[in-house]
Amino acid sequence: MHKLCFIQNTTDPYWVEFYEYLNAETDFDLFIIFIKNKKADAPKWTMANGTFNSRYIHDGSHPAGILSDGNSFHAILRELKNYQPDVIFLNGYDSLWKLLILLWARTHKVPVILQSDSNIIHEFPK
Repeated sequence: MHKLCFIQNTTDPYWVEFYEYLNAETDFDLFIIFIKNKKADAPKWTMANGTFNSRYIHDGSHPAGILSDGNSFHAILRELKNYQPDVIFLNGYDSLWKLLILLWARTHKVPVILQSDSNIIHEFPK
């Protein structure tokens, strides 16, 4: 069984539904790290109802994001070390903390699946 870790900085309902489906229909051992950046995220996250293994880490609610609170970033690293994933799924590389996760994965020889350019099929406003 492969251990797959998703690090998600949004808890939109469609992601929660995706994880529930993946957990029910595959043999992956899923672990989701949700990064909370506002109070509105909490109700969506609770929709998971314990159907998959997850953690909820607060980013410090600061313009600098998760790195403004070193404890939050270290909490992510601690979760990765404890879980020891076979693969990490990361939704982009648009912030310093995500780049540091990529560095962590490289030094620990953990492959990363990157989701990027999610609206590539749409034309950007001019």
